Amino acid sequence: PVTMQPWPARDEERFAVGKAQLIGMEMNPFEFSADDLCHLTLEIFIELDLPDRLGIHVDRLQRFILAVRDRMYENPYHNWMHVFDVTRTVYSLAHMSGVLGRLTDWERMGLITATLCHDLEHPGVNNLFLSKSNSALAKMYKDAQVLEKHHSLRAFELMVDEEVDLLRGLNTSRYYEYRTMVTRAIMATDMAQHAQYVQKLEQTLAGSFVPDKQFEVELLIKSADTSNVLKPFDVAKRWAIRITDEFFLQGDLERQGGMEVTRMCDRDSQSRVGMQKGFIDFVI
Repeated sequence: PVTMQPWPARDEERFAVGKAQLIGMEMNPFEFSADDLCHLTLEIFIELDLPDRLGIHVDRLQRFILAVRDRMYENPYHNWMHVFDVTRTVYSLAHMSGVLGRLTDWERMGLITATLCHDLEHPGVNNLFLSKSNSALAKMYKDAQVLEKHHSLRAFELMVDEEVDLLRGLNTSRYYEYRTMVTRAIMATDMAQHAQYVQKLEQTLAGSFVPDKQFEVELLIKSADTSNVLKPFDVAKRWAIRITDEFFLQGDLERQGGMEVTRMCDRDSQSRVGMQKGFIDFVI
């Protein structure tokens, strides 16, 4: 259940700076406090006019945002700042690409909530580790897209919690449409699906595949989730250090548990620069 807590006071100076940077790639999220990021997240919903257009009270959105923040663990990379940054980037890309203008109000809501929840309760290790370690999560989700299924499950538990109740305006059929859209968007962040999206993009350019709105939503969240290299160098560098820190911590756990150490998680054989170059060359 969602624990009621007060909405933080707003630092007007920091809020004004952040609000002016919601669109574009220039924002440095490291310059803002966790409370600042809550206010800027709420501002995205407000700029989309979703509270008024969908009949959702702002206080319920505030509870939802705080609940998401509380459920993001203190990992080096997969933390509250990361999900804010990806959400803001999705919002920006949706504006700049024109996709936002093709979405209904509930589809816009789905895009933002899916992004905000796409790493909910991330444990700081990947799907392979969860399976190799015979974790409870891997057993629960039968070793298939373990993290993504867990993020999606937790997202809807929050959205329908009686203290949040964001989806009260949907009837049964529309609720399941919304749930399908959000779940598929979160599943799209699984890097194991990367090649499929690249193939569809190539088919789009060749004229053999016509993307629908769902594919556009999935592509937006996937692109934003891997967009650190599009940010100013100082920001991209800090994210690169944080993600490799998290990888190396997983490698340490694998070594301590007597498991084979995943190559990219081996601090003894991998370099941060080489890993980042490999990511840019083979993924981006």
